[in-house]
Amino acid sequence: MSLEDIKTGAQALIDNLKVKLAELKGRLSLSSAWKIIQESLAKVVLLIEQKAGEVLSGPDKKAAAMLIISNVIDVVVVAVDVPFVPELVEKQFDVFIKKFLMAIASGSIDALVSTFHSTNVFPPKEEEGKANDV
Repeated sequence: MSLEDIKTGAQALIDNLKVKLAELKGRLSLSSAWKIIQESLAKVVLLIEQKAGEVLSGPDKKAAAMLIISNVIDVVVVAVDVPFVPELVEKQFDVFIKKFLMAIASGSIDALVSTFHSTNVFPPKEEEGKANDV
């Protein structure tokens, strides 16, 4: 398990999103886009923990997750046509929306990790000198 596994998994996630969004042919609502981003956040956090949980520190895992989610948001945001924003302004609007979503994603990653730890989705870490077996 390595960083290369994370890159491969992240690319597969993004490729699947592109296929899914292409099938929608530009008919992605804001609520659907938000749902896709939220689901992607959970998938990315799980991917990183499974592929490099023992290798990366917490801050490095979060940095990797933020990089992957940045790419996910790039794919999703361009697929949303906001009807009240003129096309000439839409690219600048997309930049603002991405910054906003990245700020939310940062907090969401922290919340997901905390939830996954408290619900034992992520196994508890062994304390130094103690084994997990009974």
